[in-house]
Amino acid sequence: MLRPELSPPDLDHGALTSQLEHAYARIESGAAASTVAEDLSRESGIEIDYGDLLGFFGSTDAEEVAKILLMPPRHELAKHQLTREELIEVASRFLDGDDEHERWWTALFDANVPHPDGHLADEDAETPEALTDAALAYRPFVL
Repeated sequence: MLRPELSPPDLDHGALTSQLEHAYARIESGAAASTVAEDLSRESGIEIDYGDLLGFFGSTDAEEVAKILLMPPRHELAKHQLTREELIEVASRFLDGDDEHERWWTALFDANVPHPDGHLADEDAETPEALTDAALAYRPFVL
């Protein structure tokens, strides 16, 4: 059983999704991405770089971008300092593949293991235990 604070936050991404859809429409109609990004940052209260906005435009739908932008940063997720048992539970949740919070579980896992590829530490891992152990066993090179 996971600690309650490890559960995905219940974020309302509807307003941000609408703002992003409007921003996409403005870019599509020829508005400068830098201006659109400035306006979006001011309206939403979330800093977004125009290069990132252009990267999302045309490749990622507004709802998915809203979820990405509302995700707490890695350093905040790392403060939870998950135990091996908690990491195994988190890994089992995203390895199931049908959880609507998969992005949360992978971000939480990645922020709490030393392996730079986190949940991709061992693509051949067949169990949450094997993946967790591979991600925890990583030690960086010292030059």
